[in-house]
Amino acid sequence: MADEKKIEKKAADKKPGKLAKLKTYLKEMWGEVKKLSWLSKNDLIKNTAMVLVFVLAMSAAIYVMDIVFSSGVQGLSSLTAPKTTEETTETTETATEAATEAAETATEAAEETAEAAVETAAESAAETEAAPEAEAAGETKAD
Repeated sequence: MADEKKIEKKAADKKPGKLAKLKTYLKEMWGEVKKLSWLSKNDLIKNTAMVLVFVLAMSAAIYVMDIVFSSGVQGLSSLTAPKTTEETTETTETATEAATEAAETATEAAEETAEAAVETAAESAAETEAAPEAEAAGETKAD
C-alpha cells in the first residue's frame, strides 16, 4: 500500500508536458471562439463599404491639400525668382562683369604689392651690401 501511495503521489506531482499544455490551450481557445458573436453578411458588407468610402474621402482630401500647398509654394517661389530669361541673363551678365572687375582690381593690387616688395627688398639688399663697405672705409679714414 505504501508503494501505491508513492506512485500516486509521483503522478500528482508530475507536471503536464508541453503537448498536454498545447492540447489544453487549444480546447480552451475553441471554447472561447464558440462564444463569439459574428457579424451577419449584410452587416459585414455595410461596414466594409463604410470603411472604403472613408478611405476614398480621406484620399481625396489629401490630394486637394497637396495641390493647394504645391501651388502656394510655386506662387511664393515666383515672387523671388526673375520672371523672364532676359532678366536672368542681364543679372548673370552684371554679376559676371562685377566679378571680372573685382578680379582685375585684385590682380592689379597684388602686382603693385609684389613690385613694392621687390623694390623694398632690393633697397634693403643694397643697403646691407653698402654698410660693410662704408664701415670699412670709415675705419681706414679714422685710423
